[in-house]
Amino acid sequence: MPPLATLADGLAKASNWLSELTEKSPIVSKIISGLGVAIMGFAVILPAVGYAAAFVSGGLLRLKNVFLLLKIEASLATIKLKGLTAALWLKDKAMKALTATTKLLTSCYEACNMQ
Repeated sequence: MPPLATLADGLAKASNWLSELTEKSPIVSKIISGLGVAIMGFAVILPAVGYAAAFVSGGLLRLKNVFLLLKIEASLATIKLKGLTAALWLKDKAMKALTATTKLLTSCYEACNMQ
């Protein structure tokens, strides 16, 4: 218990000194109380700002992921469109080849029937 008694003694002396100082100078009292209010205010505001920053950064991270997914989807759509374009080009060439083959076979058939 002696260490606690020593600590309590020291705190009592500091408290008495502060009490005497504030009685002699009201400006010091206002400054000390203002500092106390400011410290308590910061003790409340800083964690709130930290929580708000965490929520905002979490939301921004989700938004970034959405845009990244949209970019991936846009790239896939572009690839699919290019594939469709290539397939249509091949279909066009196949139709031209079929038309040419049909004309050739028709000509051959007509030539064979004339004889």
